Amino acid sequence: MRRPTRQGRISLTAEHRPSARTHTEKAGNAVAEEISIDFETIAYHAGRVDRVASDVALAQSAASSMNLGGGAFGLMCAFLVLPSTIVSTAAQLALASAQGMVERSAREIRGVSSDFSTLESDITDGVTTLRAELDGLR
Repeated sequence: MRRPTRQGRISLTAEHRPSARTHTEKAGNAVAEEISIDFETIAYHAGRVDRVASDVALAQSAASSMNLGGGAFGLMCAFLVLPSTIVSTAAQLALASAQGMVERSAREIRGVSSDFSTLESDITDGVTTLRAELDGLR
């Protein structure tokens, strides 16, 4: 049974999880007494992931600004322009892909926070409604 708290957390206590109690008794493993989800911490983490995406975008921008002309390596090493251009292009593509993945991760983290927040609100509303109905029976 989930128990909404006033601190924006969903708590799941061991006493409401008979399967966890049984597992602990059988296997002797430790089980957390409570699982808490802090929405503000999740949102903060999503912001940090966004900053990582910005850093990756900056790296991609720096890589794409590299432009080597035929004389960049001198006459003796002019043959290195083509391989370095190929490697640079591959690095830009890899960085663009990484940026997209990190941005998607931040969106998904925000989605998890939103889903848990909605769940907590739904549970709180359900418990409030149930209490009102039970009070009406007294």
